[in-house]
Amino acid sequence: MFQRRRCFTLFFAEGYTSQWIDSLKKIKEMEVNTFIGGHIPPIEDKRELDKQIDYIQKVRDTVLKAIENDLGKDEAISQVEKFSDRPEESEMLRTGIGRVYDRLKEEQK
Repeated sequence: MFQRRRCFTLFFAEGYTSQWIDSLKKIKEMEVNTFIGGHIPPIEDKRELDKQIDYIQKVRDTVLKAIENDLGKDEAISQVEKFSDRPEESEMLRTGIGRVYDRLKEEQK
């Protein structure tokens, strides 16, 4: 989800972070100057996509590290909340990170 001309991911859909990163990279390669998403103003700077990719990757790496250290879902969520820039929406963030945790845990099997 993009908000206010800056990238910010909150919901993480179903938690498929690697596919989301791949999709954003493909979108970035398109020969277009404006990206129009739902519920946001148009994005006219591809660097905003880089910010989104970096944020998703940071979340993914943080959750993977928590899983590797045998931390539970709530502990992984707390690790991500430390660098979230939208604490007022922490409940939505917690739900989304929980989905990421579940997906990455599945991938570890």
